[in-house]
Amino acid sequence: MAFHKEMYFKASLKEKKEYRVTGGGGEAVRAHWNIARSDFIKQNMGYANKYPLSQNEMEKSIRKIIESGYEYVKEKYNIIDDESDLYPLALYREARCRAHFGKACVEDYFSNCIVLSPLIDPLIRRLKLDEPNCKDNNLLFALIYTRYSPYFLTVEYEGGRSIEQSTIEYAKLINSKYLPYIEEKEKAKDFKVNVTDNYVIDELAKGNNKYAELKDINQYVKDIFDSTYIKKIFNLYFNDEIYYFAKNNAETANYHPLRHCYAVLAIAQVIREVEESKRKVPIIQNMDNAIRCKEYNEETKEIDLRNHDYVNNLITARIDIKNEADESNDIEILYIDKKVSVSNPQWFCSNGKGYVIHSQKGSLDICFKCIGDGKLAIYLRAKDVRDKNGKRLPIYVNYTSFKFNGHEILTESKAYSHDKPYKFEHKVNDGDSIIAHFEWEPSQQMYSEEKAVEIKETVIEKVICDETKCEELRLKIENKEKEYLQVAEQCEQLKKSISYRLGYALTNPVRVIRNVIKQR
Repeated sequence: MAFHKEMYFKASLKEKKEYRVTGGGGEAVRAHWNIARSDFIKQNMGYANKYPLSQNEMEKSIRKIIESGYEYVKEKYNIIDDESDLYPLALYREARCRAHFGKACVEDYFSNCIVLSPLIDPLIRRLKLDEPNCKDNNLLFALIYTRYSPYFLTVEYEGGRSIEQSTIEYAKLINSKYLPYIEEKEKAKDFKVNVTDNYVIDELAKGNNKYAELKDINQYVKDIFDSTYIKKIFNLYFNDEIYYFAKNNAETANYHPLRHCYAVLAIAQVIREVEESKRKVPIIQNMDNAIRCKEYNEETKEIDLRNHDYVNNLITARIDIKNEADESNDIEILYIDKKVSVSNPQWFCSNGKGYVIHSQKGSLDICFKCIGDGKLAIYLRAKDVRDKNGKRLPIYVNYTSFKFNGHEILTESKAYSHDKPYKFEHKVNDGDSIIAHFEWEPSQQMYSEEKAVEIKETVIEKVICDETKCEELRLKIENKEKEYLQVAEQCEQLKKSISYRLGYALTNPVRVIRNVIKQR
């Protein structure tokens, strides 16, 4: 989308294979793009005039992109003169033609149409465009036209372009040295090609050839462009006049009205991909890779680490989000990653609705809209885990990143528990859209040192004051030891598995549990 000003969506699948030969890439063979480097940069920087508030930044960006491309083609084409008119021609050959026409060929292929565009073949570039006695790079085309189809010499081209008469005369001189081209009058032989395709036959048999109205496809693209998610993620990085320029063009232009929307949609997707590439691989992904290993051949089935409650508890993040003010306040979730649990508990719905999100993925993206003016509260917690007596265990999750509309909120990685969460507040207005990103990993300890000391001091006081309660405490400790021994036995069994050995270095769930046992 970023390279196509006009998208020609295929509305149906061709039942019979179709072959077409096109002149795509011809502008990189003839002299259409022969222009000095400085003039080419100036010409393209002129497009920034459409965006007054962003003009300076866009001009700098355009210059940087073109100059970077020049450095690449300069080496490949052995260009010595910086003002050589071969620069833009080489850029079009290496970038624009291959991207633009190459994507079109792929798009046609999936509709069962094979497009042949010989002019984007790198071998074609070896053809001489001129010679010492005629330095016009349109000589090749003049030669082809005068020999095979003189009619094209009379056609008026876009922008008032034409081939110089002197070049045409020189092309005629070259042709005079060779036998003239004579069109065969006899009947042409039949040209047969394979007109069936197994993939197409299968799709047709399934009934997967329902014609789509182009207006419906274009409306679908427009709906995506108009979505709050696309608007917000794009405007986080760029001046919103760019988005509104595309929006205004889509609503007023008659000729390909979505041509500027495609670029916005493509750039918004690139932003997501770049953000993904900067993140660490989530812990759960490494665990999944370990689970997929099939070399564990003991009698018991391969162990899924996520089925172990202790491991599950350590990797689960809980994020509470609420728009606080009055009963009508709410949030509308526009986008959220897969593999998450979202609940709307009744106890979290006073003075505004709240949502509780659980995820084991290691990272989470969410986009939502605020309904009603209020105060947005976001809590970073760990899972609510209790023992058999209903007492909550202070399990910690280490949050490494929290971005709010692109701004990093956490100054450092820190562990938070259910009872000791991180709380973030932000004033919001009705209709505000928020994009939030979270990253976390298991904490290296389940209990804080302060809590451990607290428990120890309390136990000593009870032992000194009441021998009966001391006996009760001893029995509880024995029961706990039995529970931990069972866990340790499961861990030892898990330790022998290939799945554990592959995932150990990154996840260390067993080491965490064993350390807890030792502390007891």
